[in-house]
Amino acid sequence: MNKKFIGLGLASVAILSLAACGNRGASKSDSKDAKTDLKAAIVTDTGGVDDKSFNQSAWEGLQAWGKENGLKKGAGFDYFQSNSESEYATNLDTAVSSGYNVVYGIGFALKDAIDKAAGDNSDVNYVIVDDVIEGKDNVAS
Repeated sequence: MNKKFIGLGLASVAILSLAACGNRGASKSDSKDAKTDLKAAIVTDTGGVDDKSFNQSAWEGLQAWGKENGLKKGAGFDYFQSNSESEYATNLDTAVSSGYNVVYGIGFALKDAIDKAAGDNSDVNYVIVDDVIEGKDNVAS
């Protein structure tokens, strides 16, 4: 099966599952046409959003979700590209400080950084793609 469709399917399922869980006091988006209080971001692994794999599929899925919900890039959804593994934690922190309340880590390499970020930010929901983090209520795997 095509990796693009698998990745897009994973991203879509994760977005829908977190949306169903509620937003736990999220603030309204800057867009007056927004249909959701969720603000979602992805943090890529080193492949970037044009890798023809998980990162690209996740970004395409997030853009489609943003469009469906009347959100704009940078206000309701965005991505933070990691050029090296040392940027994972920084990019996760930047996503949170930028107001994103749902943050996706795309790829197993982000597991440790997401585990720590989720412990530090219990009011933010995280999703790890291609790995599992157990024991945290604010992390979906």
